[in-house]
Amino acid sequence: MVKHLIVAVFISCLLVSGCVTTPKPGKSHVEKDISLEDWMDYVAVPYLIKELAESPRFKGEPFLLVDMDRDNVQAQIDGLTLHIREEMIDALLTKPGVGLVWRPSTKPWEHHTSLTQVECTQAIKEKYYVGIDASISSINGELNVKIRALDIAEKRWVTGFGISWQGRPTSMHKNALQIKNPDNYLLGLRPLPFGKRQADLLAAYLSRNLSCLFTDMELDEAVVYVKNKNPEKIRYFENTFDLVKNYLARYREVMVTDDPSEANIIVSARAHEIHSGLYQVWMSAQYKKNGKYLPGRETEAYVSLDAPKSAVQNENKTTFFPSNPGDFGICFYDYSDSFESQIYPMLKRYPGLTGIQRMYDRCGSVPSCVCYEITVDSKRYGKMEELTQWLDTSLNASGAYKFILKPLSAKKIRITFSKGFQ
Repeated sequence: MVKHLIVAVFISCLLVSGCVTTPKPGKSHVEKDISLEDWMDYVAVPYLIKELAESPRFKGEPFLLVDMDRDNVQAQIDGLTLHIREEMIDALLTKPGVGLVWRPSTKPWEHHTSLTQVECTQAIKEKYYVGIDASISSINGELNVKIRALDIAEKRWVTGFGISWQGRPTSMHKNALQIKNPDNYLLGLRPLPFGKRQADLLAAYLSRNLSCLFTDMELDEAVVYVKNKNPEKIRYFENTFDLVKNYLARYREVMVTDDPSEANIIVSARAHEIHSGLYQVWMSAQYKKNGKYLPGRETEAYVSLDAPKSAVQNENKTTFFPSNPGDFGICFYDYSDSFESQIYPMLKRYPGLTGIQRMYDRCGSVPSCVCYEITVDSKRYGKMEELTQWLDTSLNASGAYKFILKPLSAKKIRITFSKGFQ
């Protein structure tokens, strides 16, 4: 009875006075009096619909709903956040004016005969990440769910936008938080780049996006030449760009040629290494006659390939991790599948932790490897001895794992597990 009365008050409050607040930094409005499910239905979803569909800043602007931990977009999504996102998507799609970007999981190439059969909405470039941050506090054991918006171009949070909930987690919430899977919603973006065995998926992704360049062209016949600007002749990209040409040639509206003199459209394909083993691939189209690019008609994707040297060799470089006070680099090797999902939650429990970020480009070709950079309160928890002692105690808590914990420097740690601890 009390629960229904509280929900009724919230509904009437929303309808009459719009009492869901727009929190300011440091004074965020946190709901505690209703269940997470009721908060989603009666507070969070109405708030998001109002802000994302009606506010001048967000109305019609493209955005992605992502799993975030503090300031970092997560490449893996837990079951609870996935459920919350699906509830949000279902509700937001009922409201006109919402710029939710559709990014389906990338699939192997499907045979199309016409550009009209291709969904082109995924070529829209998102401007905002609307992040869902769900975690259980190591201090009081309460579940915290925060929703905030990040301006991608400006790389800063949108002030005046945000809502959160806090309460005791149910066993269902706890179990859902432990279920983590790659968020294929992000595949191709920097948080989850294509891998070395996904050249066909990358080619399919680029081809689908690239095909949208030609759907509104006024030319009676588009003759396309794909120009491969890959000076290092990396085999992976040679194969990818060849597949793009083959896939694009399947459309009856487009002719693809290997002779640039026959083309009226030049598509440039480039791969830029932006970090060791991490590449950004760009494909853009321009008219051959005047060299002008089709405005807003380019597509890009991120790719993670093997680093030139092994991760262990790279650890000896001074550039392996930043050396700011309070920063530590931790790499785990040869762990079991059963332990992989425990690494991130364990690191989040470190006292004094102020930030954590996964370093995707540090492992190279080393299997069963994951690296994190953590930031701690350097005044109280900035000593390597304290961190190594805590890690040793945490890893030994169950007595099930055998490992070697080795500090490589004052800021870097390597943890290698032994086999046979399933």
